[in-house]
Amino acid sequence: MTSNQYCNISYFEQFVESGKIASCPRMTAERVIPSFLACVRRNGNKEISDRSIRLWIVDMLLKGMKQTTCRRYVYALRSLYRDMNVDKHSGYDPFESVKEFTEYSYKSPDKRIADNLSLLRRLLKKDRKDSDWIISNVIQYLFYNVDASLEDVVSLRFGDICINCPQTDDIVESMRLSPQQKYVFPIYQGKKRNPRIISDLIVDMKTTLRSVGMDFGNSFSRESLTEMWIASALGCGISVSEIRGIIPSVPSGFAFLSLIEPSEINETRKTEIVNLVAETFNDKTIRWYVMKLRTGVTPDDITGSLPHGDNSPYKELSFYYPVRKNVRRNNKDKKKMVTRMVPYLPGLLFFRLRSDKVGKFMSGIGNMAWCYRRTNSPDSPYSYITQHEMTRFQRHIGKLTSDIEIELINHRQANIGDKVKINGGGLLDGMEGIVREICNTDGTRTYVLRLSETSFIRWNDIRVEEAFIEHAG
Repeated sequence: MTSNQYCNISYFEQFVESGKIASCPRMTAERVIPSFLACVRRNGNKEISDRSIRLWIVDMLLKGMKQTTCRRYVYALRSLYRDMNVDKHSGYDPFESVKEFTEYSYKSPDKRIADNLSLLRRLLKKDRKDSDWIISNVIQYLFYNVDASLEDVVSLRFGDICINCPQTDDIVESMRLSPQQKYVFPIYQGKKRNPRIISDLIVDMKTTLRSVGMDFGNSFSRESLTEMWIASALGCGISVSEIRGIIPSVPSGFAFLSLIEPSEINETRKTEIVNLVAETFNDKTIRWYVMKLRTGVTPDDITGSLPHGDNSPYKELSFYYPVRKNVRRNNKDKKKMVTRMVPYLPGLLFFRLRSDKVGKFMSGIGNMAWCYRRTNSPDSPYSYITQHEMTRFQRHIGKLTSDIEIELINHRQANIGDKVKINGGGLLDGMEGIVREICNTDGTRTYVLRLSETSFIRWNDIRVEEAFIEHAG
């Protein structure tokens, strides 16, 4: 039997089940082994390796175990591993590489992190009348956009590219206090030096958070919000390796996460994780949705059926029905021209509404239309379009000419940002990759606006010869 087989989890399980551990200490049999096996199964580890042991250590610390107890567990498993590995000359000891765990001091997360996270939602009740409304929005922005720094917040201007997150879109939009405003968060830019703005901002954020009941002891910094984001991500089931791949640095409250190597995460997956955490915290954002009108129903029929006035529950509701101008000769009088507005996508009406009101809104419409869901299941959540995607779509609609086709497709295809696997095709068979852009053989590019997992809108851009493209920087 080779040394590699002794590292295999299946072999370890067989060794345990064979009864050969009868002589080992009771703590090893009743606590250490079950703890380790539960962790490796949950993480899909196949071997007793450096990585599986590190994940186990992190798992124990996340559960609140003291480092001294974790050490005893690791030493106990190491002793059992040596008893199991009869090939003493293999030279492989996965426990050697985790010696740093015994040399540095790690603590389980402070209970105050979870307590503070449970109070963070109170910030959603702040409005423009509150003196700390702007600071509250800064805090929420930093929580959603976990890799944004305080410097990023101070320098953020309208029009800057932000993370693709509906919750941050809402914040940025709500901060438009005047037409002349340059910075999203007006916190004395130009009147104070940035270091002073940042130091004052830290004090103001701590004051605001303490006003809703949070406790940070004598220490508060940008890390404090990062720690709450990590706690929220763990609660959403995000793996520690993916969390490491997103956060710019490991905060002191979760210092033991440095034991784990960060995963390589593409932008699509990062956006999914950021939005999942944001959605868990705030599910009342304003988003774009799309409905399919029944035969004979017009957008005017929809708007006419809604309550109006100050008592309307849909004050933030807006619609978008893309149309183009069509000019043709009159059938009876050939000298006259007839102009009419023709929809690009007949029967598809886009609407922007707070996400927690969509269900009631669609129920009020009745049988006039139905709203796209993420999947075909009637229990599936309504499918929304991010502000970034919708803005790009609207800009392209404004540039379309009569020779460009735009169509609704009702089957799955590989889109930009998707992870795909090649099935067949020779040398590339079995390889995986991410779709970066869809280029056509005639030099055009295909753009896609996804409505659900199986429905999307597709259109081609105007062809631009490669010779006419040059770098702007």
